[in-house]
Amino acid sequence: MDRVIELLTMVIGPESLMVAARADLGKGMSGDDVEQLADQIDHEVREVVPSVTHFFLDPTPPRRAGREGSVDRDESRRAS
Repeated sequence: MDRVIELLTMVIGPESLMVAARADLGKGMSGDDVEQLADQIDHEVREVVPSVTHFFLDPTPPRRAGREGSVDRDESRRAS
């Protein structure tokens, strides 16, 4: 994994947490590789924080790594 772009947590019950991570996984990973990595991270997170009951990994390509809905000012000027 190259980097975590966004990490969200939510308390959904007294002993229940949800964790969602948007991550740039880099290039060259197959679908099977991504699935194995997600399972590994899920296991490690739950080992450290047992109250995590839901874990989601959103593999985000580098071109989508910016914030959703953000505008590159240079790009918007070129389009004008």
